Amino acid sequence: MSNRVSFFGSENYKYFVLFMLGLVAAVNFIDRAIFSVLAVSIKDDLQLSDTQIGLVGGVGFALFYAIMGLPLARLADKTNRITLLSLCLSFWSLATAACGFVTNFWQPE
Repeated sequence: MSNRVSFFGSENYKYFVLFMLGLVAAVNFIDRAIFSVLAVSIKDDLQLSDTQIGLVGGVGFALFYAIMGLPLARLADKTNRITLLSLCLSFWSLATAACGFVTNFWQPE
C-alpha cells in the first residue's frame, strides 16, 4: 500500500497528470477548431442552411457548455474528480463518434 501512496504523491505522477490534462485540453481545442475548418464541407455534405450550421457550431456548443458547466463543477467539488473526468471523457468520445453517423440536421431516421 505504501508504494501506491508514494507513487500518487511523487513528482513524476504530478507531471504525468499535468501532461494528460494538457493533452486533453489540446485535443479539446483541436476538436472545436476542426468544426470551424470543416464547416463549409459539413454544410455541403449534409445540405444544411447557414442558420443550421450556425446553430450547431455556435448556439448549440455555447448552450451545452453553459448548461453542463455548473453541475459538473459542483460534482467536481463533491465527488471523485478522476472518476468524473473519466466519465466526461468517455461521453465526449462517444458523442464525437456519434457525430460520424449523422446524415441530416434532425437525424430522425
